Amino acid sequence: MKKPRDADVIEADITNLERRIAELSEDMSKPEIARDITKLVAVNDEYQRSQANLADLYDEWERAESALVPVKKKRR
Repeated sequence: MKKPRDADVIEADITNLERRIAELSEDMSKPEIARDITKLVAVNDEYQRSQANLADLYDEWERAESALVPVKKKRR
């Protein structure tokens, strides 16, 4: 079984992906992309994939955080 990633690493990935999603959203509103259906579809496809990946990262982060709860309680 694969070892779960650290919640801090996942948070960094989430931050980076949120930044990329914002860039893609901005790109889709640029006239030079909005006018070019091929470019627009490509940017939109990446945007959709990124949104799905972000949802997966949030799930992974929640699992990582919930795995830490018993560890945090034992340290007290």
